[in-house]
Amino acid sequence: MPVTRISELAWRFPPFRSVSWCITTVGLLLGLLGLRPLGIAAAAGLVMFFAGALATHIRARVFYNIAVPGAFFALAAASGILAIAAR
Repeated sequence: MPVTRISELAWRFPPFRSVSWCITTVGLLLGLLGLRPLGIAAAAGLVMFFAGALATHIRARVFYNIAVPGAFFALAAASGILAIAAR
């Protein structure tokens, strides 16, 4: 079944979204506390998550609010780059 609206896709994966947010939040916090490889892995997970969000917006042709996942994607990429550079 093709997705015609972004809201249709958003309701299909709420457990995945909430679990991935919790795991990456814990990973980023542990990365700040000294476990750098875990922080880098969490940042990479966020980059992939928001890349998927951008792809979903583009696939569903929802461009009026694409700036929100785009901004979060940029922040996740920046946190990953900074985590690698600080290593």
